[in-house]
Amino acid sequence: MEGYRPSSGSGSNYWTNETIGGRQVARRGQWLVRQLVYENGGRSARLSFYRHDVAGAVAGKWSPDSVGTYPRLN
Repeated sequence: MEGYRPSSGSGSNYWTNETIGGRQVARRGQWLVRQLVYENGGRSARLSFYRHDVAGAVAGKWSPDSVGTYPRLN
């Protein structure tokens, strides 16, 4: 999970990884990925996904608050 937030005093914004614990590796299923976008000053977010093989699909949704009762990935 990347958050878009102001840099320290330069007047510009940048994307930075706000996932608690850094990048995570997930198996098949639905997961809650904890992140600190809003808490660290970000007001926009984007999801980045990578897959390790050529078969299958990757998809996701973001919510500013925890929704549902999914197992925590991090």
